[in-house]
Amino acid sequence: MRRARPLRSLLLGASLWASTLPAAAQELADVTRPCRRADLIGAWVVIRLGAAPGARVDRSDPTFYPHQEYVFYKNATVRHVASQARITDADHRALLSAAPDGTWAVDGEGSLLLQRAGQTSLERSACLVLLKEVVEPKTHLRSLRGDILLTDADGATQPRYRSQLRKLRGPGE
Repeated sequence: MRRARPLRSLLLGASLWASTLPAAAQELADVTRPCRRADLIGAWVVIRLGAAPGARVDRSDPTFYPHQEYVFYKNATVRHVASQARITDADHRALLSAAPDGTWAVDGEGSLLLQRAGQTSLERSACLVLLKEVVEPKTHLRSLRGDILLTDADGATQPRYRSQLRKLRGPGE
C-alpha cells in the first residue's frame, strides 16, 4: 500500500529529479520516500548539484560550489564545507574538528530544515531517500540505495537547485 505524500514535495521532487530516474513508467514514489532524521546522521558528499530550469545562479555563492560535504550529528548540529577545489582528506579532518556551523532537523513532511549560524532565515529543502539503485538511461549514471535527494525552493514553490548526497564511509560517521 502506498503512503500519501504531500503534493508539493512530490511535484518538486518529480520535476527536478525526473532526469535521474530510468523511465517514465518508474514512478518517483516507487523508488523514494521522505527523509527521516536517522537517514541523515553521518558524513555526506554532494555528488551532483544543479540549478532548476530558469533559476538564477550566482557561481560565487558557496551553495553552488562543485565540491561540498556535510556532517549531520545526532545532537542536531551540522558542519558544512563548500569549495571550488576538490576536498582533500586534510580538509575533511578539518571539517570534523571545526565548530558546528548550524543546526538541523527533519519536519513531519520529511523536509530538511537547516539553521545556519549567524543567519535568521531557516533553509528548507524537500528531502527524499532512494530506496533502490536507479540508472539514468542516457548517461548511465548510477544513483545508489540510500542516496539523499535535496530540492531547495526559493520561497514556497519555486525550485532553485537540487543536490544528490552520498554517505561517506569512515571518519565522521
